[in-house]
Amino acid sequence: MGGGLLRGRPHYDYGQKVSDYPKQAKLSNGSVNDVLDDAAKNSRERDAKSQMQHRNDAETAINSNIEGHVDIEYGGSVSKATYVDGVSDLDCRVYINHSSLASKSPDEIKRYIAKQLKSKDPRSSVKIGRMGVTVKYHDGTEMQFIPAVRTRYGYQLPNGNRWSKVIYEERFKRDFSRTNKKCGGQLYHLVTVLKKQNNQNPSSQKLSGHHIEAMANNIFKHYPKSAPRTLGAMMDYYYRYAPRQVVHRTRDKTGQSSFVDKEKLGGPASKNRQAVARHMGRVRKILQQAQKTGDTTSLERSINGKPT
Repeated sequence: MGGGLLRGRPHYDYGQKVSDYPKQAKLSNGSVNDVLDDAAKNSRERDAKSQMQHRNDAETAINSNIEGHVDIEYGGSVSKATYVDGVSDLDCRVYINHSSLASKSPDEIKRYIAKQLKSKDPRSSVKIGRMGVTVKYHDGTEMQFIPAVRTRYGYQLPNGNRWSKVIYEERFKRDFSRTNKKCGGQLYHLVTVLKKQNNQNPSSQKLSGHHIEAMANNIFKHYPKSAPRTLGAMMDYYYRYAPRQVVHRTRDKTGQSSFVDKEKLGGPASKNRQAVARHMGRVRKILQQAQKTGDTTSLERSINGKPT
């Protein structure tokens, strides 16, 4: 893992021994953890009932004019429990294996799905993209329906009018789940807050949700057993190591791409990567200042943006 953590030396920070790290991490007076706990809770709130109804209606519409049947399952951040309302895409995978759509090209399938969904709800806005069909419903819900071919160990998605390589998402989900367990179940919650913070960044410095998940997974594999399992302590640990992680490419365990961030940030030590690393350093200082003074105004702004 390029530029990674100091393996076996979890109490060293940039080569300097930090023997009292657990004690330092506990300096937070509680207000920081309250802010982060609330942010994590609010991030996970979504209108699951309405979204499920749209998903069920879509499945009915797509199945109405084909032989066999398709199955629609939530994917992406929803399936990994790291969905952030208003930030994450609500991805639905339309598995076509047991339908007559399986003999068609990705473009043909996307056009068919778009036609069926528009006929089901004429008030909706339907757009065909490179991977799937994005639908914005009259109630404001936005969902993406992505054709998928299930394979023995993973699945394939459209890449324009071709099918992608096999994606082994379960590999990453299992690994991420193990790391989350090691962190007392707090890693899922931390990632949702990190995604909200990331959403406040300029476009050139925004990381993908999967990139954040992958970096957090790498970093917290080495989280000290003695360190607190609180969001304040864990966020400080993340921003301690993330700047050195982000200047290097992050490998993609799913196999969807060689690297999670190949196209977005460029090569190692690119200007964009260095800009992101500097920003992460500033966010850590904001967090530490909030822990020291108890004033969480700047921390809250880093998560939610400027107050209206």
